Amino acid sequence: MDTSKSVIVKSTVWYLFCSFLTQAIGFLTAPIFVRLLTKEEFGLYNNFFSWASVLTVLVGMGIHATLNRARFDFEGQIESYVFTIILMCLSIDFIFYLLIATFARDFWSEVLSINTEHLGIIFLIPLYSVIMNLFQGLQQIRYKYKLNVLITSTTSVLSLFLSLVGIMILEDNLTGRIIGQVLPFVLCGIVLFIYYLRESGKVRLEYIKYGLSIALPFIPHLLSIQIMGSIDKLMITHYCGAEKNALYSVAFNCATIISFLWIAMNNSYSPWLGECLKNKKYESIRAFHYKYIFIFMGLACGLLLIVPELVYFVGGKDYLQSTFMIPPLILSVSFQFLYSMYVNIEQYEKKTKGMAIVTCISALVDVVLNYLLIPRFGYWIAAYTTMISYIVLFIFHYLLVRKMKLHKVYHTAYVFGAMFFLMIFGLLMLFIYEIMWLRYLILVIYMGMFTWYVIHNRKEIILILKSKTGIHT
Repeated sequence: MDTSKSVIVKSTVWYLFCSFLTQAIGFLTAPIFVRLLTKEEFGLYNNFFSWASVLTVLVGMGIHATLNRARFDFEGQIESYVFTIILMCLSIDFIFYLLIATFARDFWSEVLSINTEHLGIIFLIPLYSVIMNLFQGLQQIRYKYKLNVLITSTTSVLSLFLSLVGIMILEDNLTGRIIGQVLPFVLCGIVLFIYYLRESGKVRLEYIKYGLSIALPFIPHLLSIQIMGSIDKLMITHYCGAEKNALYSVAFNCATIISFLWIAMNNSYSPWLGECLKNKKYESIRAFHYKYIFIFMGLACGLLLIVPELVYFVGGKDYLQSTFMIPPLILSVSFQFLYSMYVNIEQYEKKTKGMAIVTCISALVDVVLNYLLIPRFGYWIAAYTTMISYIVLFIFHYLLVRKMKLHKVYHTAYVFGAMFFLMIFGLLMLFIYEIMWLRYLILVIYMGMFTWYVIHNRKEIILILKSKTGIHT
């Protein structure tokens, strides 16, 4: 296998580009579907895929992550390992299908707020997710990117096209949107399944034991993360109806734009941080994290300033009331960015038990707050319960790293100061959105200051982008 630096760099760049492309396609086409679907249909669509995400964790267990170790433990047998894992997940999914979509269909349809005709479709999603994730994971560890990029981009474009066709030719727009979204990925999953069926050797019980021994302990952590990302939409649909979930979902989608930046930055920052920790280069970490936080927070402030325009672009005038939920949701993503800085240290030190516990606690906080507050105050309060749960998660991760006596690699006062400033700025925006001239004045001043900062530090920023890619040989 060619593992030269150029191959690794090229593979990483293409995977990042493909990830950004698929996310960009989803965001840029969102305004089309928001306008083609009614609020109720859009809310039910988001509710459907929120439950699908939870089901995917229960069926797939994040088991594709075991490939990083299995490729060494089962060298020369990895296709057999992958096929065995696929069959195991297929069996689990089939059991869920029998329990939910067959024996108690009407009951679960009411509980989950999913139409009975869509219950069967939802069980296809974990299957193609498992197969696609295993395929992509195998391609990544082999630094093969061409086929992966081709499949991912093609299915994303086809999904967009078939969703539009489905809405136009079917009387039920929601069904057309769901089938169009799912069909290309299901067909791709079938092709990949046939490929592994042909390439695999024996199906062995030891593969299942091996995979479960690694994946099962992470289920509470993965499920908690998924709950924190989905429970708001599910409980809003249950208590307030699908139309209110549509309003919340538009706000949520607008806020998560900043998460693309966070994930991209962390993919580069995490490996570099690991090397610095290994070599005890604490001063290098401390020097870099000032600009690292400043750049993210600066872009978050910029996004906060254009929220009304963003909502109008994504949803139109019918969704303008979503505007006032976006600041706390942007703050939620910002707390994810901050706590990831501490999670990276925990992962390097292999202290993952505490990480799973605090994630479960934070998810429980989110569920309890939603249960208590949504029925009383309405759907909009979910934006604030989300923010509070991520604040709790951030504080817990800080305390875990403090217990390791590694919290001083960051300037604590600077981290908490940045957090406090962004909270004040975000909540202040709630009162400024209706004063258009003042918001535009602040926006002009912000653009001037941020542009000056980038130009003044351009050499260092370019150097950071080149040297801190996390790619080393």
